[in-house]
Amino acid sequence: MLTLKNYFLTRSHDLLEIAVLDETAFKRNVQFLEGEQKGKTFNAHPKGVAWGTMYPRIFQATEKPQHLFVFKGRALVNSFPHLSPEDLNAVPTIQEYRFQPFVCDVIDSIHSNENILLTGGTGVGKTTHIVQLAARIKQPLLRINFNGETRMSDLIGKMNVINGQTIWVDGILPIAMRRGYWLLLDEIDFADPAVLSLLHPVLEQNPQLTLKENGGEIIKPHPNFRVFGTANSIGAMSERASSYGGTNTMNEAFLDRWQVLMVDNLPEKEEVKVIRSEAPGLALKTVRRIVSFANMARNQNFENSQVTYNGDNFSTRKVLAWAKKAALHRDPISGAKKAWLDKMPISDQTFMMNVLTTHFGSKKKKTGLKRMIKMGLVDKNWDLAQWEGRQWSELTEDEQIELDRRMSVYAAQVHCMDYNVGRLIKYLEEKGELNNTLLIFLSDNGACAEPHREKGFGTIDMINNPDEWVNPSYGLPWAQVSNTPYRKYKVRAYEGGTSTPLIISWPDKYAKYNGEIRHNRAFLPDIMATFIDAAETTYPKTYHGGNEIIPLEGASMLPILTNTDTELHEYIFGEHFDNCVVWWKNWKAVKDQNSKVWELFNLEKDRTERVDLSRENPKILKQLVDEWNKWANTHYVYPKGK
Repeated sequence: MLTLKNYFLTRSHDLLEIAVLDETAFKRNVQFLEGEQKGKTFNAHPKGVAWGTMYPRIFQATEKPQHLFVFKGRALVNSFPHLSPEDLNAVPTIQEYRFQPFVCDVIDSIHSNENILLTGGTGVGKTTHIVQLAARIKQPLLRINFNGETRMSDLIGKMNVINGQTIWVDGILPIAMRRGYWLLLDEIDFADPAVLSLLHPVLEQNPQLTLKENGGEIIKPHPNFRVFGTANSIGAMSERASSYGGTNTMNEAFLDRWQVLMVDNLPEKEEVKVIRSEAPGLALKTVRRIVSFANMARNQNFENSQVTYNGDNFSTRKVLAWAKKAALHRDPISGAKKAWLDKMPISDQTFMMNVLTTHFGSKKKKTGLKRMIKMGLVDKNWDLAQWEGRQWSELTEDEQIELDRRMSVYAAQVHCMDYNVGRLIKYLEEKGELNNTLLIFLSDNGACAEPHREKGFGTIDMINNPDEWVNPSYGLPWAQVSNTPYRKYKVRAYEGGTSTPLIISWPDKYAKYNGEIRHNRAFLPDIMATFIDAAETTYPKTYHGGNEIIPLEGASMLPILTNTDTELHEYIFGEHFDNCVVWWKNWKAVKDQNSKVWELFNLEKDRTERVDLSRENPKILKQLVDEWNKWANTHYVYPKGK
């Protein structure tokens, strides 16, 4: 190892390339290329300059120096003074690359002549680190990728007939040993154990290779010979093995011959830098979201879903491919589909698309959300509900035209409703009755996505055609936009199908509360109770000569107009097409029509129902489900208690 006495710095991302100068060259002027002294000259001290003094400035020498690598004081130097044309062909090409700190340990192991096994998920840079180290010091390197078809002859060689003569032809291993090349054994955990066994004597402290097929020739390696291995796991019994089908067991005797180094993905800030350099067309905000999504995927296996996807496979390489596709299509979700989503099992794609669209968000949903936060209608800490279906940018032009038409018709319907409500108010005002009239306006139970298709029901030609009997809708995506920020839509028991906007006006009684918002919970039977309270009358017990009326279960909403602390009900229950729901305090339990399992949500913290807390709070869930079953069996809910 060279002594770091006379040196200067050049840049190679985070790995610093150090050039060693002879005494004469070192005494010559070195010109600043970057930093505070750019364009000026530096008279190097003949006795050398301390490391801290020169970092982080970047210099270039007037002489072509011998190169070595230094990272935090560790150095690696090429020991080939001259390379033949054949040797040069085996030297990798230098590429722009950001080295990780574990390269320090790699350099130390190279110096101590240890065999290095890099393990970690696919695409984290195990192979590239070794290749780029070799490229920068002009070190010849040979590489072989293992799989189930790799044979011993691929490594050691075999007898071949050439020009009528049977001669021995070296494989990749003897070539590397004879010439002093680095040997990179890629994906060694896929190698047949019998193939690995022949490596044992090569990996010893005093390595040698016996070629029995070549007359028992014994090869002792060149001093520059080094062996590197890469593996996604360290064998079939390791934690990662389940993520990589086809891995084989590497026994302890084999592993003991290696210095094993774990390689992880880049830190988030570093990964952002890499992505930005490779996909400069992406906005910084988008890059950060792509990387944060990748880390979210890496840190969880989506245990609460049916998805089979494993976050270990979300490598920096995959993230980089995604970013490039996102830059090309100008949309991170479209980029994800091209880069990795369409390669997943079909059963997983819907789930992952929901996660993606929620993470990146719909522009229209986010615009509406910001407006509602500003108005005080929703809490700024609530996440957007999971998105279903494709993004607008993924639709064809014809699909965009059709869906635009459907929303236009819906907007016209809303305008018509608004116009006629205005006519009613104007009429009451003209009659002098507006101030003494209780007005309650509310929508139906969530936006209509029926029949739960992307483009709704019916054709464009059917819409507004009196000759057609059809119930057209504007489709599932528009329903979700209308329900911003809540989950699902009409019929379903999630907030998107149950949380209904309601406006109350009664100027004579409540003028001083005009414009105020109430977040107290009420349900449909409360409207009748409110009318009875306003009319100062009582709900009848019988009708038509004694026929019994089911008792009124609602409570008047008028008290909550003046007192925000009023709670109208301890529990509120509901069921619609086997969508079951119960509210209690800040808790809500839901059983979806497509499920037999109840979910539990804390609406105070998570009104958009992103996080199911049923496992963390089993007692609360049981309490709510028990109460719902009591109600269902006493209120003619069919099927009872299901």
